[in-house]
Amino acid sequence: MLKVSVVVPVYNPGDYFTPCIDSLTSQSLPKDEFEVICVDDGSTDDTPARLDELAAEYSNIQVIHQPNSGWPGQPRNVGLDAAQGEYVFFCDHDDWLGTEALERLHDFAVSCGSDIVLPKMAGLRRAIPRHVFKRTVRQCGITDSSIMDSLTPHKLFRREFLQKHNIRFPEGQRRLEDHLFVVTGYLLADVISIYADYSCYYHIRRSDSANAGLRNPDWTGYFDNLAEALDVVVAHTQPGEERDRIFRRWLQVEMVQRLIRRRRTKLSENESAEIFSNAHRIAARYFGEGVVELLQPLSQRVGRAIIAGNAEEVHQISEEVVRWKAYPSVLQVGWIDGRLQLSGAVQLSDITPEGDGPRDEFDLVDAAEAMFAEMPDEPLAEKRLATLLGGPGPETLWWGLSHSTMRLDLTERRTGETWPVRAVIHRLGLAASFSAEIDPNALAAGARLADGVWDLYVHFGVLGVSMRRRATLTKERRPGQVVAERVQDGPPTVAAYFTQRTSGLSLDVGLLKHPKLRAQPARKPFAGRVVRRLRRMLVPA
Repeated sequence: MLKVSVVVPVYNPGDYFTPCIDSLTSQSLPKDEFEVICVDDGSTDDTPARLDELAAEYSNIQVIHQPNSGWPGQPRNVGLDAAQGEYVFFCDHDDWLGTEALERLHDFAVSCGSDIVLPKMAGLRRAIPRHVFKRTVRQCGITDSSIMDSLTPHKLFRREFLQKHNIRFPEGQRRLEDHLFVVTGYLLADVISIYADYSCYYHIRRSDSANAGLRNPDWTGYFDNLAEALDVVVAHTQPGEERDRIFRRWLQVEMVQRLIRRRRTKLSENESAEIFSNAHRIAARYFGEGVVELLQPLSQRVGRAIIAGNAEEVHQISEEVVRWKAYPSVLQVGWIDGRLQLSGAVQLSDITPEGDGPRDEFDLVDAAEAMFAEMPDEPLAEKRLATLLGGPGPETLWWGLSHSTMRLDLTERRTGETWPVRAVIHRLGLAASFSAEIDPNALAAGARLADGVWDLYVHFGVLGVSMRRRATLTKERRPGQVVAERVQDGPPTVAAYFTQRTSGLSLDVGLLKHPKLRAQPARKPFAGRVVRRLRRMLVPA
């Protein structure tokens, strides 16, 4: 039996198909152990002929031509029916796989006895749920993990499991067909696993925004399709905490975030009203207070307004939340024993800071009590945030200020590949300081980072108001110098530098941006240069 069948629905992909095919034909898994099934969904360009040429060249590529169905669900089902592999992987024609993806995923799935494996994803100009892939998990459930935040079909499924439960994609021109397929799998699977030790799948946003899932939808149909996925959950669960935890994802992502995220300002009033009316129609039918309470305070306020049909409050919140931004800054950077040591701070504010550093640490309880006991005429940032959240009590505010969400990661600029960076964090209310150590030779799950330019990002949020942004130098410290890796013998292979336009901290692995450093020894520490200069000045005296 073949180990893996890769199903690729194809429709007029153009040049975006080349990376996909190149990644499939260069897999480390032997060619006789996997197959690629390309289902041509009535392409009108040169794709049919190109696919036939590939099938003639590669014995493990099979091509199925069919009339256009209008959406990926039906071609995926056709490919699934033709598959012979122990496992099936669904790949889009404009994405690509890591070279070792199929081999690693199959070995891991067999070792875990997995019905479904979520592969580590990279997002190129496209949002992905990075927090889902923080670590490898051999077995998890739908309510004791964050897998509900990953509902795209780009996963490894045991074919016998799909056949046993007759799990298939809904067909026709409809939305969220992947939600229905994946959630049904989550609810019926015995073993679900997460593989985060290797970047397996590269999910891209095309520059022409022609990805199928990015087309402007009919919002009535969109939310009708969402209701079908909710009905699947209702059919397999009882009312209560388990069902609420599953529903939480759709209220948060498909409704709250869609209505208040920053790009909402680009929507017309008619489209915004259409989204809200349909979100209210579905939310009022399915979601209760148990679902709302699983959200962060800001999302709770929006969620309750959606359920109640209060469009004016949602509009007001969206206008206010857009002013709040996270401002991460780097304070120190240097190499010690081949590891990059860095420290910095981040501040959440609705006012752009003018080079201000982090505030002194203070007692959160005392500060919050004083804040509510006697507010000054000029409201503190904490009070402005509390007002945005709908006036949470002191206890909620204290907890939120002391449990802010903060994550650091390095993201490769050309591919979107991301690796988390461990950091020591000190929370200071609406600000935080951090220090981290980056070993470029071990950060990628014990392996060296791939050659490329890796940008440092900081995700910071308080009580649901959050943002992920590049870590930059403060204005008074710009421009920053290139800090080459210090090595004992030979030239450096890595350099930390600050970009010219934004002063964002980046790691140049392989010195792609700074090739001249390969032939030059690393600069001696700044402190050493100062000491030697002082010695030369003092000797004559």
